[in-house]
Amino acid sequence: MRKNIALTGFLAYMLIIGIDTAQAQMVSLDGAINNTVVEFSPVIGTGTRVAVISMEAGSVNISNYIIDEMTVAFLRMGRFTVVDRAQLDLVTQELHFQMSGEVDDATAQSIGRLMGVQFIITGTFAPLGNFHRFMARLIEVETAAVRGIYTANVRHDNLIAALLSADAGAAGQATRARAARVSNYRLNWFSAELTFWGGGIRYERNINNFFSIGGNIFYDNSAILNQTVFGITGTARLYPGGFPLYLELGLGYGHVQPYYCDDCCVVTGFMVAPAIGARFGGRTGGFFAYPFISLPFVFEDGYLGGAIRFGIGLGFAW
Repeated sequence: MRKNIALTGFLAYMLIIGIDTAQAQMVSLDGAINNTVVEFSPVIGTGTRVAVISMEAGSVNISNYIIDEMTVAFLRMGRFTVVDRAQLDLVTQELHFQMSGEVDDATAQSIGRLMGVQFIITGTFAPLGNFHRFMARLIEVETAAVRGIYTANVRHDNLIAALLSADAGAAGQATRARAARVSNYRLNWFSAELTFWGGGIRYERNINNFFSIGGNIFYDNSAILNQTVFGITGTARLYPGGFPLYLELGLGYGHVQPYYCDDCCVVTGFMVAPAIGARFGGRTGGFFAYPFISLPFVFEDGYLGGAIRFGIGLGFAW
C-alpha cells in the first residue's frame, strides 16, 4: 500500500514538473520568429536571395504578422537579399491570385522561381490546447529539398489575442456588410400607377439588386393623346446600376385604339410594352415611388397599334 502511495506521489510530482518544464520552454511569437531566422541563417549563406512566402495560421492577421516580421528579421541580419511583401504581391499577380498568407508548397516554389530566389520559408501556426504550435520550413527552390525545420510552442499572450480579436472584428464587419447588401432590397413591391387619364396596379419581386420580375395591369383613356390603351403584362426589370434607374420589358395581352373611334382601328392581341423609369425608396422596406414612361404596342394580323403612357407609381415594399 505504501509503495502504491509513493508511486502515485512520484508520478504526480513528475507530471507537475513536466508541465512546468513545458511552460518554461514556451516562447513568445516574436521569439519564435527570431529563433527561426537564427536557425536558418547558417544554411542560407551570405548574399543569397530569400523570401518568406506563406504561413498557414487560420488567421489572416497572424499569418501576415509572421510573414512581415520574419522578413524584417532577415533584413536586419544584413547578410541576405530579402524579397519584401510589395515585390511578392507584384509577382503573385502573374499567377492570377491574391496572396492570403496560405499557399501550398508547389505554388510557393513557383513563386520562388518567378522571384529568382534560392530559398523560401513556409510554415504553420496552429492552436494546441492553451498554446500554439509553430513550425517553419526552409526549402531550397531548385531541388525542393527541405533544408531546415524549426518548431516551437508559442504561448497565448496579449499579442496573439489582439491579432485574433482583429480577425474577429474584420469578420464581423464583413458579415455586417453582407447583411447590409442583402437588406438593401426588399423582395416584394406592390404599387398603384397614376397617370392624368388612367392608371394601373403592379407587383414586382426582386431576384437580386439588379433584376426583378412581376406583373402589370393598366388602362388609360386619353383624349389629349387620342388613345385608349389596356394591357395585362408580365414584366422583367433590369437595374444596370443596382438602383434607381431601370429598363423594363412587358409581354402580354392588350388593345390600343384611337380615342375618337368605336370599332375602327382597334388592335387587340399580343402586347409588347418597353418602359424606362427610376425607383426611389423602399430598399429597406416601406414606401417608394417611381416616375416612368412606357410605349406599349400591339400586334394583330399584320397591324400594329401603339400608345404612350407616362406617370408615377406609388407603393409599399416588404
